[in-house]
Amino acid sequence: MSTALGLAWEPLVPGAPALVVGGAVCLAALVQLGRSSGRGRWAWAVRAAMAVLATVAVLGPGLPGERPTYAGRGELQVVVVVDRTVSMSAVDGAGGASRLETARADLLALPGLVPEGTRLALVQWGSVAQVALPFTSDLTAWTDAVGLLRRESPTEGTGSRVDRPLRLVERTLEEARAQYPDRHPTVLLLSDGENTAPGVQRSFAPLDELVAGGAVLGYGTEAGGRMPVEEGRPGAGWVPDRTRGGDAVSRRDTANLRRLADEIGVAYVDRSAGGPAAGLADLLEPPVRVEQGATVVERPLTWLVALLLLPFVLVDLRLGWRGLHEARRLRWAR
Repeated sequence: MSTALGLAWEPLVPGAPALVVGGAVCLAALVQLGRSSGRGRWAWAVRAAMAVLATVAVLGPGLPGERPTYAGRGELQVVVVVDRTVSMSAVDGAGGASRLETARADLLALPGLVPEGTRLALVQWGSVAQVALPFTSDLTAWTDAVGLLRRESPTEGTGSRVDRPLRLVERTLEEARAQYPDRHPTVLLLSDGENTAPGVQRSFAPLDELVAGGAVLGYGTEAGGRMPVEEGRPGAGWVPDRTRGGDAVSRRDTANLRRLADEIGVAYVDRSAGGPAAGLADLLEPPVRVEQGATVVERPLTWLVALLLLPFVLVDLRLGWRGLHEARRLRWAR
């Protein structure tokens, strides 16, 4: 649909054939006009005008306007970042569940909270950070990856910091944006927020420019809980506190989790009580994307052209009737 002469056009039939046929008829009328005289000349002039007006009407003229086109919601892609350090096995969750057990339950429920076709990626960290599952919409692959998620062994590291996966998450989001710029990137960070390694935690603010939503999910309690030596087997003993003696106790760092959420520009959600996580759906829902549509015919003017055509039709009928009447009169006169 294009604009010309300040008008928008919405042809009733393909524009090119309409112009060819209309031009041919008009040309034929003009040729006859040149060969005729008297009343016949007037008749062919009227027919040429009729051909022009009929062609314009078929081309569908109208006053131009622009209307927003609602393209619906963009495709969602979620980078899920999961803490699998030893502290995530602390058993201070609802019903004696560990933090990681509660987190796994939330991740298994995640596909039911996001639109169909959402692409999920899983990044996990303990002593090292790694991509456990690249972006995929395969729910079986997602379920399998979450089912394999385990905390690291107490002997694997000598402390951890929440910023350990930061660079990997940045790179994952940057590559996704470069490859699929139209998708809606979000992040879910699941952790207890506890830092046990020396050093200053890096800011997560760089993620604010890379994501359009998400949440930081906090697990555990500020009162804390003990961590079993063997995940899922509290009876096998507890991780010892080698500094103070006795059993080590891990406590959720709520202030740090809230700081992370503020730096990323997302919400903080306390998941220590477990249960349904339906509220996450609102935090991950991509916004409705509104695209400005092309020029459209806002007020059709075909009726006006047809109204202008009507007098010419009536004049042509009148001239034709007079010509027929005159031919009959001459025939009777013979």
